[in-house]
Amino acid sequence: MLSLFNPSGKEIKSIFQRLTFSWWENKIIDLTLLVIWVLSLWVALLLITHEKFCYLSFLMLLMLLDIYINRNKADDNVTLKDLNQNMIVIDKFVRHDVEKLILKTYQQAINYHQDFRLLLFKTLINEPIIFRSLVKMDIKPSEVIATISREQKTKVEINKTELQNYINELLVNAFLETLDIRQNQVSKSALFLALLDDQKGGIMNVIINRFSINHNDIANALVLLSIPVPNVDHLTAGVGDFFKLRMKYGYKFKIDRAFLSRPTKYLDKVSIDLTSLARRMQIGFLIGHDREFDQMMNILLRPGLNNVMLIGEPGSGKETMVMYLAMKIVFDEVPGALFDKRLIMLNIGEITQGAQNVGELQTRLSKIVKEIIEAGNIILYIPNIYNLKQTNIENTGINAADFLKQIFQSSLVPIIGSTTLMEYHTIIEKDAEFCNMFEKVKMEEISEDEAIKILSYEALALEKQSRVVITYKAIKRAVTLAKRYITDKLLPSSASDLLKEAISYVKTNGRDLVTEDDIVLLIENKTNVPISKVTKNESKNLLDLENIIHKQLIDQEEAVISVASAIREYRAGLAKSKGPIATFLFVGPTGVGKTELSKILADTYFGSQDKMIRFDMSEFQDDDSINRFIGSGDGKISGLLTEAVKHNPFSLILLDEFEKANSKILNLFLAVFDEGRLTDNVGRLIDFNNTIIICTSNALSNYIQEELEKGTNYSQLSENIKDKLTTVYRPELLNRFSKILVFKPLLAEHILQIAKLQINKLKVQLLKEQGIYLEITDEAVSQLANMGFDKIFGARPLEGVIREKVKAQLSEAILKGELVKNGKAIIDFKNNEFIMAVISDVTNVKINQK
Repeated sequence: MLSLFNPSGKEIKSIFQRLTFSWWENKIIDLTLLVIWVLSLWVALLLITHEKFCYLSFLMLLMLLDIYINRNKADDNVTLKDLNQNMIVIDKFVRHDVEKLILKTYQQAINYHQDFRLLLFKTLINEPIIFRSLVKMDIKPSEVIATISREQKTKVEINKTELQNYINELLVNAFLETLDIRQNQVSKSALFLALLDDQKGGIMNVIINRFSINHNDIANALVLLSIPVPNVDHLTAGVGDFFKLRMKYGYKFKIDRAFLSRPTKYLDKVSIDLTSLARRMQIGFLIGHDREFDQMMNILLRPGLNNVMLIGEPGSGKETMVMYLAMKIVFDEVPGALFDKRLIMLNIGEITQGAQNVGELQTRLSKIVKEIIEAGNIILYIPNIYNLKQTNIENTGINAADFLKQIFQSSLVPIIGSTTLMEYHTIIEKDAEFCNMFEKVKMEEISEDEAIKILSYEALALEKQSRVVITYKAIKRAVTLAKRYITDKLLPSSASDLLKEAISYVKTNGRDLVTEDDIVLLIENKTNVPISKVTKNESKNLLDLENIIHKQLIDQEEAVISVASAIREYRAGLAKSKGPIATFLFVGPTGVGKTELSKILADTYFGSQDKMIRFDMSEFQDDDSINRFIGSGDGKISGLLTEAVKHNPFSLILLDEFEKANSKILNLFLAVFDEGRLTDNVGRLIDFNNTIIICTSNALSNYIQEELEKGTNYSQLSENIKDKLTTVYRPELLNRFSKILVFKPLLAEHILQIAKLQINKLKVQLLKEQGIYLEITDEAVSQLANMGFDKIFGARPLEGVIREKVKAQLSEAILKGELVKNGKAIIDFKNNEFIMAVISDVTNVKINQK
């Protein structure tokens, strides 16, 4: 193919002789050619009146019409023979309209002392296909042109020889661009791409960078805009108008030689002939999956057992790849062993439907087996092959798979089966004999680049159907964001659904253009993940995050600073590309704020404490607990962690008492902390890249208390703790935490501040939910703090004290009807007890709510 051409070792040059001619000389040449054509037309029209010269006149008119129609085309097309030459002179491959444009621009640059590159760039932008390609990139051509016009006011000195050499060099580069975009003549599109890739610098490169005009993106857009627009229905089968392109570039249509084989009357009723669909140009387009396709072909062609089991999630391309094989068979693009084969897709439901007993099912399957073997030219495709194992009749334990073992075990009929990972593990793998009849091929998700190509092609069909323009940036953004945030579907399906949703969204809002901002907005609404650029309000909150957290958390300054810094790095786009947003190990005694900080962070940044996935790791200490955590291998038990993250990819994960987890579970987090992903029980990858993981540990609490009482410097203590933690955790696990943070034991004054925070929360709750005012004296708050302080348990007892001394009295008064809406409770501490006074209605009383 032309795109595979390697220019190394070859001399490629342009000799554009008309550049050396004067303006008058070029005009004379053009005028002469026009006069010759007009005179020829006049002669042809004169001759047509003479019967003797009628046929000659007709031929002349056809020739002149052909010259007129092809007046802008090049003299010749690029062929592989041309590319095999050691020296390639490209002038005959340059379209005449390109030559005329260059000559015109060259003369303008000379006459008006203008920058040739800017002039050419401005003119090319107005070409319809280039204009549309820029719109696809969400670039406004009018703004680019306006910027160029402002820069053109500056006069430049022109050296004719240097400019001529530059133009010839530009044409050579345009020739190489022509091969890259698989064209056979140097067009204006190729010339534009050569300009974009020009490394001469200057103001034009500044303009290109200012408007983010990307060479590769424009190249893809130009290719897509030059091919026929597909139908949406065809795209669902994975083909579109791909066959029209194959015919255009020289592929010959193949006749059906398989009709000479034995008929398969019953099989035809319960199956679909994929090779027949491919011959009718309805299926057969594949992007990506080169490795899987090669694996499948190697298995089908090998001697002996040649059955393939395609294993992958829905949307992974299993059926599309089989359809591609059907197309390859139709066009004889397969090894000789597969020539003239029929690729048949079996419909299991049609076979079993209405079967009343084992005998009837056996008769049907026997017919199929007989016809397949006698035909001798069939490759059998069984989608969702696990259904064969589920066709039990009358509780006999016999299923369709047992009947078909005759052909499964024979190398005469290649079988392609497909299944999902879950069904493979839960159904197929249990039958070792059935499983061993197939060679596995695992379908991987296509790459983002491949998904962009597919979505770009699909976008053409969606635009035609919806009359909404989809920018290329929106397509790229849909793919990258779907890959990262939509984890329950694979590419390209996840990105395709996102594009369709964006089309509905813009149409609802009275617009006809889908931009990348629309894609970002939809993803943010779906996941609550902040993706768009940081707003002024968010920026202010991020910069003040420590103070916001400290409104709810007392002390633990280092931990708060570290957590806030991690969030700022993430929103500034400076977080590492792989792995969670941050992973922290909070070490310290109980009741010092480790869990509370996690709750505050979930509420402050993730939007709600519901976004916190919390596990008490003391419940996962035995060897079997790993099955509850990530799921069992047979698929019967779903993983608590993997399912939670799968459905809430943007969340905070809190793992309490991390050191108590089973060692197998701790080992799982090596990959999670490092790569940001975990393989669940059935082989699916779960993405942790949008999570913050906080592990808490009470390990070494006594040591921390003792060292602080000795007066050990806190910074030194933190370093000592990290060294001693190697006796609790493996060093390779500790090294993967973003930061290990030591929480200090709380002092009495800290508990007093915490008590005030909790009382204020209670005041707000009462007023908001029941319209009741609450006042607690300073004496009462101090006594609550004293009673709620414990050197060992920190602030943990405080909540119980408030519940017993305050909430209990409030509850009793509310239930008795003494404390109602607009009422006020005043709690004080006198004579060693908490007393409460109630004001039934304070509507007309000035309230001083403390």
